[in-house]
Amino acid sequence: MAQRLGTTTQQVVEASKLYYQQGRTQSEVMYLVEQTAILATTAEIDYATATDYLTAAINGYNIAASEAYTVTDSWSALAAASAVDVNELAVAMSKVASLAAASGLELETASAFLSKMLETTREAPENLGTALKTIISRFQDLKMSEEELEDGVSANDVETALASAGIALRDESGQFRDFDDVLLELSSVWDSLSINT
Repeated sequence: MAQRLGTTTQQVVEASKLYYQQGRTQSEVMYLVEQTAILATTAEIDYATATDYLTAAINGYNIAASEAYTVTDSWSALAAASAVDVNELAVAMSKVASLAAASGLELETASAFLSKMLETTREAPENLGTALKTIISRFQDLKMSEEELEDGVSANDVETALASAGIALRDESGQFRDFDDVLLELSSVWDSLSINT
């Protein structure tokens, strides 16, 4: 495997050890080590760090080891199409993966959001991953609370603000729409909004 991946045997063994410690099977370990090698190479990071980032994404999204390529493929495609690199995406995603998955935000969509945030602001990926985590968390808090949040914001305030942009926070039955649907719809009209809106 090391020869095929153009790496050292020691790096393969080190990555394998970390996956075995997670309780993975032999076939899972071999597949994950291959994806770790791809991530380490594209992100220009060491194997231990690549293992941590890949683990955060696949565990956060409950992705089977055999589907781990979706993570590396998604990040590589976004890095190729934007002014971000794979390492930045991996770092940012490590901060938000589990909450994003729990809120129904697809890996590809969360990665795209992070990519745009990184490309636009050039802020530290840790900060932007945490920022997206906070945004999702506040959206989830709104869904669960009929009262105001600690800073005085209520679902009605958010609903009114979104309605002024022509975006519905709730569906026809009064249920909150999915976070990514609301955000994607808002992004589609963002450039046409006035400063006040």
